[in-house]
Amino acid sequence: MAADVEPGFTLLCDGTTFDGWKASTDHTDTWKIEDGAFVTRGQTAHLFYVGDPVPFTNFDLKVDVMTDHGANGGIYFHTKYQEKGFPKFGFECQVDNTHSDWKKTGSLYDVVNIAKSPAQDNKWWTEEVMVEGSKVTVLIDGKRIFDFNEPPGTKAGDRGFIVLRRDMHGVMDVDAASIRLDRPGAPRWKTAELVNPRISARTITATSAMSPRASCVGLARGCGASGSLAMGRG
Repeated sequence: MAADVEPGFTLLCDGTTFDGWKASTDHTDTWKIEDGAFVTRGQTAHLFYVGDPVPFTNFDLKVDVMTDHGANGGIYFHTKYQEKGFPKFGFECQVDNTHSDWKKTGSLYDVVNIAKSPAQDNKWWTEEVMVEGSKVTVLIDGKRIFDFNEPPGTKAGDRGFIVLRRDMHGVMDVDAASIRLDRPGAPRWKTAELVNPRISARTITATSAMSPRASCVGLARGCGASGSLAMGRG
């Protein structure tokens, strides 16, 4: 699925090796590279991007994803490497179209929850996260799903990066050669069409209180903080 990289973006993977990425030690055989994609079919494990020593603060991240029925994964940002367990810091942008968990693709897990997925299984889509200061914007295939502003007084976490999450259910493919990041990134969220204008207070939670699931995700991390990106399978 990988296309020409947009101006300003940098690829975070070469599509053939794990160079720049480091897996958690929960289950070392979960993440594989097949036909240019990071593929997960096994038990819970997470894949952390460690290829840049400078934490990501303001950025525009794009990841091309495809899942089968019942798959559950996610993309963390503003987090940091840990050997085992779900990342304790940062936000998770959910990857889940048909899993039993009602919080669907594009949700900032337990912060802004979406009940209907804007993506479909067995089709590639581009999941995009844009961060500018305390503002997070999520887009699916270029369509703005929502903006989230970290509440005043919320304590930002320490620096961190990006992670891919695996949640033990279904198959999740990530087009490795398409994982790309622009830093600082153009502020396109100011003009992108908002496709989910009716997200209500009942589905948006902006609080430091953590549910049992959130305590695994680690929402102690603020979106204004520097961070890393990790992909993981839960």
